[in-house]
Amino acid sequence: MNDRIKDLENEALEAVLDEAQSRFTHAVSMWRRFCESPIEEAFGLALTVDMLCLGEQIFGEDVDILCAAPDRFAELKAKGHIGRYRRYAAMLVPQAVVGTYRVDFLVYITYNEERIAALAIECDGHEWHNVDKARATADRQRDRELTALGYRPLRFSGSELWRDPFKASHEICTLAAEIMVEFDPESHG
Repeated sequence: MNDRIKDLENEALEAVLDEAQSRFTHAVSMWRRFCESPIEEAFGLALTVDMLCLGEQIFGEDVDILCAAPDRFAELKAKGHIGRYRRYAAMLVPQAVVGTYRVDFLVYITYNEERIAALAIECDGHEWHNVDKARATADRQRDRELTALGYRPLRFSGSELWRDPFKASHEICTLAAEIMVEFDPESHG
């Protein structure tokens, strides 16, 4: 009997590892395809790892962490299929279209398929975003317009991301988790 239990445990562990590898492999290929720079790619991978770990650590099986290509995200959103299988869902989308803008990353958070938050993440390289007052003004205007559309803009400098992409991703994941916990109607009894 003990051998059978061990076999079942090993099978379950292998199934979980296979699923994790499948999700991660999908994310790696997606980040490589859509990210515009190596630092965005590294940051996307850090964000994927952190979201998977932190989400399941806090919410267990009640959260679904997904990665989607921009066109697939638009399709899923239009059909109302985000967060369909779990109470919470967080979808990571590279190069997402938001209004008239394209943001580097979008973290779209749902509760029972309804959007509760959307984080518009920008990876700002010095040579593009800090060149002159006009560019800085355009970035601030863009942030205000994203906010007016219901998105929370978060900007990280390229040097910040090069130094420690996991620090920035952990900051985002912590914010996402706080939003989910704060929103949870069961925790406010």
